[in-house]
Amino acid sequence: MYLYLVSHYPIMPIKTFRLNLVLNYMANPNNFQSPIQNIIRQMAWLYRFDYAIANGNQIFDDATGTVCNLIYLRSTELTHISSKNFEKLVSDMFSQASLYWCVDVFFKLKKNLKQYPFPTGYIRPLNFPYSDVYNNGNKTLYIDPQALQELDANHVN
Repeated sequence: MYLYLVSHYPIMPIKTFRLNLVLNYMANPNNFQSPIQNIIRQMAWLYRFDYAIANGNQIFDDATGTVCNLIYLRSTELTHISSKNFEKLVSDMFSQASLYWCVDVFFKLKKNLKQYPFPTGYIRPLNFPYSDVYNNGNKTLYIDPQALQELDANHVN
């Protein structure tokens, strides 16, 4: 017997928004960059954001010489979380990371968004493990090979 839960509440449209998330690595970025970026990618998939990641000094490094990444996030018609709630979720999730001096995660001020426009090359997560990769207006379907291997391994067991 299966139990299906159906919400009687309509999904309210969310006002479109953009956010720029900064990852400032205070410790060796090789230890933290991949896992933290993977978390952000999964959140983009879960909440249906378009995203692009600028690694290293493609955008900026701070005056202390620590490596920074800038992650561009843009809501879509399928995004189902508000800007304010997403910012709180990310801040709460990574609050301990700054305490341990490994990475500082924060959002750039909204007034600075024009200084760092959303790139023409970005990723739009689809149903896992598929994504659309956009590059200067051209769209390509992408299947993450590692995720595909994990799906195959789980199917065999």
